[in-house]
Amino acid sequence: MRLRPTLLGLAVIALALAGPAAAKPHKAPAPKKGGRYVGRSSQGKRVTFRIDRKGRKVTLRMPERLNCAGGPLAYVDDELGFDTRIKKHRSFGESSTESDDIADDPDVGSGNLTVDYVDSVSGRFSRARKKVYRRLSGKFHTRMTIRDGSGAAVEKCDSGTATFTATLVKR
Repeated sequence: MRLRPTLLGLAVIALALAGPAAAKPHKAPAPKKGGRYVGRSSQGKRVTFRIDRKGRKVTLRMPERLNCAGGPLAYVDDELGFDTRIKKHRSFGESSTESDDIADDPDVGSGNLTVDYVDSVSGRFSRARKKVYRRLSGKFHTRMTIRDGSGAAVEKCDSGTATFTATLVKR
């Protein structure tokens, strides 16, 4: 008689332990594979983000305005472009520095003009529905320095920290 309650208790414990192991894990929400997110930045410009077919990388293209101080330029319109990996199915971030030769302009400076860029962007996907994130928001910042032939800075421009929001475009 005493054996039955013990066996019953062991059976209940065995089923309780086997239940979670046999359960199928839920799939976490992710950006739409091959999807496109379109929206606006706080500067009023249109922003576009593309997710690759594997859902691991985001390519972004966004025009931006850099306000300049202390030189002949009032502002510069530029385009920011990045290819970056999505972290933990939800966020991304990237920063880079770049130097380029630009056309010589006597109004800006003398000699061989170069421009140095320092860019950063970060974003996060949100508002999941049916295991797909529907919204993307984040911020970006660009600094640009134009240098003359001697390497002296003749113009410094800055976008300030600008924000963006974008939503998934239906195909």
